[in-house]
Amino acid sequence: MLEIGRGNRPANYDLFYLKSEPFVPRHLRFEVTERISPDGAVLTPLDETGLEQIAQTVREQGLEALAICFLHAYANAAHEEKARERQTSLLPSVYLCTSSEVAREFERTSTTVLNAFVEPKSRAPSAARCRSIWRRRNWSSAAARSAPGCRPMC
Repeated sequence: MLEIGRGNRPANYDLFYLKSEPFVPRHLRFEVTERISPDGAVLTPLDETGLEQIAQTVREQGLEALAICFLHAYANAAHEEKARERQTSLLPSVYLCTSSEVAREFERTSTTVLNAFVEPKSRAPSAARCRSIWRRRNWSSAAARSAPGCRPMC
């Protein structure tokens, strides 16, 4: 999906047009057997053994995030949710996100991949700042829940 994109070419008659590189290099994109139809029917069950092999590769590569993006997950997110649940148990220190929380295929895939790239880098410093602010102001979670529009982020 990252390689194909939307399939439209911004400059149809430009013979020197160069397509941008995908966000994630091919060797860091993994496949697992599963298939959901556009109407949400399960065509091929999720291969959980494949998830274990992916988890092993993620550990070996030292990756800090994993974006889970299955075709037609907008119609039925069961496989993505199951994959996330399994990968969470196999990779507790790896940030995981799924595409079923976003929109169409390319947009869902690219947004999920970018989120997996950015979130771990922004989490640690912002979480520390957040905890520091909460301590300085001596706020408790109960007080924050009672304040309109305010919720603890850490």
